[in-house]
Parts: sequence; structure tokens; C-alpha cells
Amino acid sequence: MAPVRFQPHTCRHCEGFVIELVREGEVSWKPQRCDMTQDKLDLRITFRDLTAASADGCELCRWILYGKAISRKSLQDSSNYAAKDGGEIMDRSTYELLARADDENPECARSSMLEAVRDLISPDIGEYGLVAATNPPIIRVGKSKQDIQCIPYFGLCDPHTRLVLCRTANGLQLFTSEQDTAAAVLSTRPIANQPSEGLKDIAVWLGDCMTNHRRCRSIVTSPRGVAKRVKPRRLLHIEKPRNQPLRLNLQSTDKLDNLPPFAALSYCWGGNQTFRCDESTVTGFMVGIPLSNLPATIRDAVTVCEQLKIQYLWVDSLCILQDDEADKAIEIAKMPSIYGGAVFTIVASRAASAWDGFLGTRVPDPDTIPAFQIPWPCEGNQLGSVTMVDLDVRPEPIDERGWTFQERLLSTRLVEFGSRQTRCTCRESRSSAGYRDGWRRESETDTSYTGERVWAKVEEDIHNGWQWLILRYTQRKLTHGTDRPLAISGIAERCTQLADDDDDEYLAGLWKKSLQAGLLWAVLARDREPRPLSYQGPSWSWLAVGSPTFNLQLNRAEWGPEQSDSEILSVRTELANARAPFGATREGSGRLRIRGRLARATYGRENPPGVDSSSDHEIHITGAHGRVDANLYLDYAEDAVAVDSPGGPDNGVAVAALEIQSRSIGPSWFSFGLVLRPIATITADTPPADPSEGGKVNVFTRIGVFELGTSLDGFRNRSATDDVGWGRRSEEELNCFRDIEPSVIEIV
Repeated sequence: MAPVRFQPHTCRHCEGFVIELVREGEVSWKPQRCDMTQDKLDLRITFRDLTAASADGCELCRWILYGKAISRKSLQDSSNYAAKDGGEIMDRSTYELLARADDENPECARSSMLEAVRDLISPDIGEYGLVAATNPPIIRVGKSKQDIQCIPYFGLCDPHTRLVLCRTANGLQLFTSEQDTAAAVLSTRPIANQPSEGLKDIAVWLGDCMTNHRRCRSIVTSPRGVAKRVKPRRLLHIEKPRNQPLRLNLQSTDKLDNLPPFAALSYCWGGNQTFRCDESTVTGFMVGIPLSNLPATIRDAVTVCEQLKIQYLWVDSLCILQDDEADKAIEIAKMPSIYGGAVFTIVASRAASAWDGFLGTRVPDPDTIPAFQIPWPCEGNQLGSVTMVDLDVRPEPIDERGWTFQERLLSTRLVEFGSRQTRCTCRESRSSAGYRDGWRRESETDTSYTGERVWAKVEEDIHNGWQWLILRYTQRKLTHGTDRPLAISGIAERCTQLADDDDDEYLAGLWKKSLQAGLLWAVLARDREPRPLSYQGPSWSWLAVGSPTFNLQLNRAEWGPEQSDSEILSVRTELANARAPFGATREGSGRLRIRGRLARATYGRENPPGVDSSSDHEIHITGAHGRVDANLYLDYAEDAVAVDSPGGPDNGVAVAALEIQSRSIGPSWFSFGLVLRPIATITADTPPADPSEGGKVNVFTRIGVFELGTSLDGFRNRSATDDVGWGRRSEEELNCFRDIEPSVIEIV
């Protein structure tokens, strides 16, 4: 396969770059307390040398000096303060935090390194040294064989303080050829420019997996697989008669005695599809579909199937009636079987839309991309060479879309066509093994949520594993918010099969056996979005919002049912479609009845800078010991704007705080719960659990969650012998809900 033909610059100045992976003394070497260069390459070039080499025609030095840069102003100010008499010298971690803040601050951006240098107040700027950050970071001890993938940035280091006070805004990707000496230490290879040239190798990999990988062959009937083989209602049939053009038509699987081997496509729609299957086109599609009419991504998928001798392909936009809600619900509910039962899933990672395609040239104009070649140290004091190229390496479009999350996880085999490589993986080779046509040995996709790792987490603890899945799923985007419950329904079904617990139940995105902890999902202030225009789920479920969410109890193994201060009495949900048991709920049907301690509360204007920016508001809870303040995570942007905007209520917004879980840890008390807004009082259609309610139940809607942590005064001054009884004392003195009588309420 032909690699991308970059034209790397090299000169005597480039050849003079010193790449030192291990310092003298190795194990005995100890960094200075604030040394920011200990995990970076010291290139043994001063700023004076850099400017001279640039003037002499070195394109690499010129790229460093004239590309966009960042001036680390906060770091400089702290350094100047520490240099004064009485100034405190901070440790390296503190300086790194300041540096990251500057890197993310738009006011620190500069047009070039030369402009950034003008911010430095030092007579020794010419002696500042050039360093390079690496990914992964350099480890200074042990063997010198370190697999460096890229240089995120070059920086200038103060020789006295060892602080990197300015840096380039961009970095360079590293690779070397298979024949180069450096290939023994660096695993990244040149990019194969034509993905289609690798299809024969993919066929070999596929045949080996289907023949020799027992776990992949048995995935459909194994406990990790799909409980039963459910047919998709329609498949695209690909036929290539001898000496004739390829033919394509839609077929109903009702006419097929056995479900034939088929591939599935995972791709980004990129907006509404103009070429799709609906009531007006389905009859014509059954007769035939001109290949030239297909969007490029689907057309490329047909090409892959034809080359790999697979005659059937499942594509959602062509195999589901897009204007028939019942057909959509039924077919979406089959996704575990469709993606789990497909011979392989074609992942069009690089295509941002159905019209982009994924088999085209990866780098059409390599001559226009800056590239440089420098020597690289290898074992045995040998020198190899690496190419450094200015490539914009971003997440693939498909890794940002909501629907493709479950499509990846449910698949048995993946054939991924990315911007920089094609990668084939299966259940027996998820991250580094399998086939690749170049570039990285490890996948650039976050492999922590792929295949066996996810299902192992779920089998170990379905409830914690589910929260971990939701954390990642909700970070992705959906064109239609109403798809939020649907685009993870296949994963929910698979979790049920793995848990194999008939007593548990899936309830609008939460699980019955961990409902209290599941209710404690939250939205960070920076991620908060407006309230969706259409119903997505009951307010107590994370399905109701369009924002990324996380759970306040994620990874809190010590918080068990015994820490629950509420009791779930009933949950009534009604499916929007009875044939989609893990799909959407009907609007108004998600009614959660709960008994718990409910306190009066208010929340006011946005917190001042420096006060827990993750929640950005405080809630004031009135309890047995007066008012206490807790962090408030609001669910919707409107609830923040209503109180923060001019003319907002001076005394805050009246709400209710419902305690869900709490516990004492030594002299500290922690409490978590829901923030609710009353909407009605109803006559219960079933008797309340508490007769004192008199048949009336107050109905609330959720608007957020609170997180309270407080400690006994003066506990730090007590001796170790005073530890006895602290848990009891902290509950008596700090639990603001302690003397409140529980009541029965309903949340919708």
C-alpha cells in the first residue's frame, strides 16, 4: 500500500537536534522541585540558536518561531514573585496547574513565539532552552526504549527556574518507516493514503477471525452475546453478476428461509437524510437502487461488502421506514441482534456525513503540509530518523455522535475506516492486535469503552458499570433529543442479559435495584443546556435533559443501600411502544412515588468566582439546626438564568430538598438529594404508604441535585482518642434532615 508522500525538510540544524531520552545517571537522577522539563525532551538549543538557524533557512526552527504560540502569563507572574525576597517557591504540580490555565486562556494566545517572548522580563532570553513535550511523557529512568507518538508542543525554558514560560500552540506527529532503525523503538508508521488498497488484507483478517476465533464465532449464543437471533426486517442485497454491473435492491427477510451473513454500517448521518427508505420509496427500492444515487458513505460500504464477498448489508436509513414510527421503534429494538449478529460492522469513522464517503484519498495534498526529519536515538547507540508532520489530529466525527456509541459496543467485529488508518478488531483483539494499514499501533479511539472491557465492568457491577456508560454516552451529540432513550436501548438490553436478574427492572434509563443512587445524576454548570422542547423522559431521569451528565455516587463503593434515607414506594412507567421494552416512555407516565425527608430550601444568584465552579450555585436548606448551605447542580439553563438575570428574586427561588442518601465519615457528614419544585397536589389513586397523608400526595418536578459536606467545629485540634463517637456526634449535630418527619411525594 502506498504511503502518504510527505516532503520532509532536513538540514544541518535539524540534524543537530539532540534527542536525549535518558539523562546521565538514570536511576540516580533526581529533578529539582519545580523543574517542568523532567518529562520533556531537552533539545540542547537556545533561543539564540533557534533564531540564528531560522535566519539560516531551517524550516523547522522557523515553524517553531513563527507559528501560533501561548504566553504563560500566570506562570511568569508566579515565577517573578517567587524570585523576590520572601516569595514562596511552589512545587511542580502547582506550576503545571498554572501553565494549563494559561494554555486554555484566550488572552494568552499570541500570533507567534517571537511575540510571546516579548512578554518575558529577563536579560537572559537568548539563553532560554528549547524543550519538547511528548506523548506519552518521557520517563527519565530505566530503559531508553520509549514509544513516542507526538510532540504536543515546543517550549522555551528559563535556565534558572526550569519553568516553561511560553510554548507553541500546536504540535507535530511522529512516525518512521518499517525499514528505519528507529522502527525498533517507535511504532507509528506512515499513513496509507488509499484505504481501498487494504481490502484484500482485511479479507484475510476476516477469514482468520471467522475460522480460528472461537469467542467471535460463538458470540451470538454466548452469555455475552445476543440471547436469540432476531431478524432485521429488511436488508440491502448486493449482487455482482459476471461481466455485468453491480446490482442493488432492498429485500424483505420474510422471504429468506435463513438469515444470510450480512454486514452492518455505523456512520454519521450529518443531518436529515434526503435519500432514505420511506413509504414513498420502499416499493421502488425493492425493485432496484442505482448505485450512483447512494450517498458516498453508503456507496463505499457497498464496495467493501462486494470486495469481501458479503452479499447483504444493513443500513438504518435504507432498511427502516423513516416515516413510520412503529417500524422505527421495532427495528431499533433489534439493534443488539443486528450489530451483534452481523459478520462485521463497517465503521465510517472519518466521514462527517452520509455524503462524505470513507474510501477516498486520506491526504490529497501532502506537499502543502509542513514536515521535518530529525535523527532519533535507538538501542546500541545507533541513530535512526523520524518524520515530524503538522497534522491536525482530532477525534473522528463518529466518536462524537450518540447513536454510534451503542453500535460500536454491540458489534462482534469492527472494520474502522479512519482519517489516518484502517483498523480491524474483534472480541479477541480489541485495541492493539488485529489488522491496521499504518499509523498508530494503539487505537486513537478511547478503548476504555470498547467490547470486552465494558461488558466485564457490567458483569462485575451492572449498576456502577451503567453509570460509567451513561457518563460517556451523554457526552455525545444527537440531532434529535427524543433519540436519547432510543440510542442506548440496545446497551440496556444487553446489560439485562449479562446481569441475568429477573428481580431487576429497567425504568426510563435507571435500574430498579439501584434507583436511589441512580437518581443522583447531575449536570456540570459548563455543560448545562436549555430544557428540551419535546418530552424525552420523566424529570427524575437523566433522559429528560440534553446535557452531559455524571453521577454523584459514581465509584462510591462504600455507599450501599444502608445509606439510603428514602424509600421507593412505586415507579409507574408506560412504554411508548410495547415492542420496544428498553425504548422511550410515554409522556406523563413516569411517576415515581417516594417516601423521604423533605426540607424547605431556596437558591439564589450565581456564586462568586472561586466558589465551586462545577455547580456554580448554592442551595440554602432550612433544617433542624437552622440553615445550611450545599452545592447545587441545576439541570436546566433556564433555572439558572431565572435567578441570575437582572430583576431576579432577591430572596432566592423557593424549592424543596429531598434527602436521598447520607452518612457520617468520622467527624464529617455527607448528604445527597434532589432539588424539587412543587407543581400540584393530587388525590392518590392508590393509598399512600403513610395514612397521615390523608389520600393527598404532593407532586413535584426535579430541577437539580444537592451535595452537602460539612464537619464538626474544631475536630482537627482533637486527639486520636476523641475519635470514638464522632459518627454519632456528626449525625446529631450536622444532619439537617434528622428531625424532619418523612412524607410521601410523587415526582414526574
